[in-house]
Amino acid sequence: MSWGFFGRTDTFDVVLPTANTSTLIESHMQRTAIMKTATFPSLRVEPELREAAESVLREGETLTSLIETAVRETIHRRRVQAEFLARGLKSSEDARRTGLYHSATAVHGELQRRLDARRKRVLG
Repeated sequence: MSWGFFGRTDTFDVVLPTANTSTLIESHMQRTAIMKTATFPSLRVEPELREAAESVLREGETLTSLIETAVRETIHRRRVQAEFLARGLKSSEDARRTGLYHSATAVHGELQRRLDARRKRVLG
């Protein structure tokens, strides 16, 4: 599993964790070669918002690439949130169905144990 970025002219795509990143890159290249690009609707904003956005641009970054990145990240975050909620609802249904519940104290203890073990491995 890997995380990374691969470039396009003035934009970049986030590579989500996958078993085979090269397959994802090849797939992206095929889609890019086949698909025509599309545009978002024109966006009117207050001058202060545009100035604020321009003030945080990184070297070589365009306002367009900043907006595209923000949209991609928002899409990813919303999908992750939806998956999280779906898992929570399924867990709640399973608990009601089986009658098996775990106390918050037990769950927090287990999470703390995992965090401590991970810190020990990473930090030594």
